[in-house]
Amino acid sequence: MKQFSFDAIIIKHPTLNSGYIEIPDEIMKEFGDRHRIKVKAMFNGFEYRGLIVKMGLPNHCIGINQQVRKAIRKNPGDKISVTIEEDLEERAVSIPDDFNQSLTQFPETFEKFNKLSYTHKKEYVNWISEAKRPETRKNRIEKAITMINV
Repeated sequence: MKQFSFDAIIIKHPTLNSGYIEIPDEIMKEFGDRHRIKVKAMFNGFEYRGLIVKMGLPNHCIGINQQVRKAIRKNPGDKISVTIEEDLEERAVSIPDDFNQSLTQFPETFEKFNKLSYTHKKEYVNWISEAKRPETRKNRIEKAITMINV
């Protein structure tokens, strides 16, 4: 798989507490005329799986969310080292046993969860897994079941 490396400046998103980096035109030519490209990226050594998208901006970009910025200790305006390659691997989320057991008790909810994008599944799993206390984890699982059904 061909890798591309470059330096980029994190640009603050105009309306969100998020940022992004622009992908150089010469790299986009290598990917062809596609609007959404799954990629594996390394930002200052931090591995991230995401998408190259347009996001209504003039250039293609990759979002740099708060989690990534915290991991690499960088903020909008900072320069970072980037390596990207197309991600052709299947994206699967490992569902914790307790969350999986709760999901399987509600077949319609389980089906809805399985139809979610990789990113949304990952967000639910991370939110539940980050709970420090068992009661918090249990409450988050219950709330996740409700949120999935909305």
